Amino acid sequence: MWIAMGEDGQPPCFRMAAMMAIILMQSTISAAIAAETAPQSLDTSVLRSFEKSAIPKPEIQSETRYRAPSHTSRQENGIGDELAQDFMDMTMNLMIAGGYYSMQRVASEANDPMRRIAGEPLIPFMRYDFAYQHVSSRIGANIHRFESGYGPVALLLEKYTFNEHEPSNTLQVERQMFMYRMSVGNDAEIDLGIGKSVITGMQRTMINVISLPVKFMIGEMTSVELRPTWGGAVDDFEVALHWGVKFGSLKAGYRILSSPDASLKGPFAGMAFYY
Repeated sequence: MWIAMGEDGQPPCFRMAAMMAIILMQSTISAAIAAETAPQSLDTSVLRSFEKSAIPKPEIQSETRYRAPSHTSRQENGIGDELAQDFMDMTMNLMIAGGYYSMQRVASEANDPMRRIAGEPLIPFMRYDFAYQHVSSRIGANIHRFESGYGPVALLLEKYTFNEHEPSNTLQVERQMFMYRMSVGNDAEIDLGIGKSVITGMQRTMINVISLPVKFMIGEMTSVELRPTWGGAVDDFEVALHWGVKFGSLKAGYRILSSPDASLKGPFAGMAFYY
C-alpha cells in the first residue's frame, strides 16, 4: 500500500502523533509548576488549622473482657461508693444553699446587709461585655457577651469572632448557656453553666459545653473573674481584672481557646456594663 510521505520522509500521521505528545508533555509540566507555586491559603491559615483540630474525632471502641470481681474489690468499691455519695450530697447542699442566697439577695424583703446593690457586678439582672483580643500580628478577635437573669438563674449568649489576614479568613464561636448562679456571701459568686458552642468557619461544628465561672470582689472598685469552659475537643479559659464603679467597669485579661493541635490565645481589653 502506498503512503504519502512528508518532506522529512516521515508519514503525516507519525508527525501528528509526535506533536500531540509534545503538547501533552508541556501541559503536564506547566500544571505541576502551577501547583507548586499556587498560594496554599488553607494550609497556611491558623484559623483553618484550629477548626480542623476542633472537629470531634470518632471514638474507637476497644474490646473489653469480663472479669469477675473479687471479694476485695467489692469492699473497696463499697467504700469508694460511700465517699462518692457523701461528696455528691455535700456538693448538692452547697449548690442549693448558694442558689438560695442568690435569690434572697434580690428579693424585695431582703435586709440591708445581704441586699444586692443596683449596679454591682455580681448576679446582675443584665450584663453586656465587649472586648478586643490580640492573638497575633495577623489575627484579632472581637468578643461580645450578654447575660440576663434573676437571682440564681440566667441565660448567657456569646459571640467570639476571629479575623485573620493573609490569608483572609474568619472563625466564629457562638455560645449559649443556661447559668445557675450561686452567691458566696456578698463578695463572691460561683456559676455553673451548661449549653452548647457552635464553631463556624469552612463548616459548622456543634459541641456541648460546661462552664464554671468564678467572680470575687477584691475591693470596692476591683473584681477578678475566672471563666473556664470545657467541651468536646475545645477548652476555653479566660481570666479578667475589672476596675470601675457602679453599672460599669474597664476590664483587661487573657484568653486561651485551645484544641488538641492548635490554640488561639492572647491579651484582651474592653468594658462591661451591668444592672
